[in-house]
Amino acid sequence: MTVAQLKLIIAIYLGRTTVTDLVLNGYDTALYALNAARRLAERSHDFKYAEDNAFISVGSTGANIIGGCYEEAAFTNLMQIKKIETALLPLTNGEYQPIEFMTQNEFLNRVRRQTGRTLFNASKTLAQLGVSTENVILYQNGHSIYLYPTPASAITVQLNCVRWMKDYTADGDTDFFTLYAPEFLQWQAIIECNKFWRRYVPKQESNIDEAAVQAMADAALQSLIAWDYSTTSGTSTPEEQTVEIAPKPKK
Repeated sequence: MTVAQLKLIIAIYLGRTTVTDLVLNGYDTALYALNAARRLAERSHDFKYAEDNAFISVGSTGANIIGGCYEEAAFTNLMQIKKIETALLPLTNGEYQPIEFMTQNEFLNRVRRQTGRTLFNASKTLAQLGVSTENVILYQNGHSIYLYPTPASAITVQLNCVRWMKDYTADGDTDFFTLYAPEFLQWQAIIECNKFWRRYVPKQESNIDEAAVQAMADAALQSLIAWDYSTTSGTSTPEEQTVEIAPKPKK
């Protein structure tokens, strides 16, 4: 399905004659509702089909992943990052090497373990105080990321990440939500759009109320998440193995 087809379905369920009937004071409430519905799903789950590679320049003062990540290493086409999974640094032949990625709390815990009870000395660096690492580390504090050891000049870092999908802006827009989860977008967008048009109201005899529509949206979301889990069950991703420990024999 496309955005245009979903908007038409929303209009029909809301008792409107055409899609343009869902425009309120020049604002396309159906388009807003579709974007709000998808963001709800994205906040609920990290979808495999939303994984991507992003590129960001990290200098001596770190970098901000909000407004600093791009789809290409040439820093074109901004990308909004939801979650970083892996960090990689470039090699001379165009390949990338994975490095350690951790939270700032974990990085500081490592610093504490290595410095121990060393007295504070502002004239020394962390390396001089005994903080060492076999490889470069990238750590995250909120929406800021930093490299250690601190680079003298900016380095392009590749991030394997889960991205926020781009907002729908045109009737012809489509993505894996519209293709594989139109039922969820349809029902959840109706709930969002209903806040403007009040087609579905508290339960009355012989009518479908908002709670019933929400139940259909919730069921569609669970089906979508179940499908997403199934995409990682191939032979290339071995399932985690559990080891059973036999009980000790009785004496």
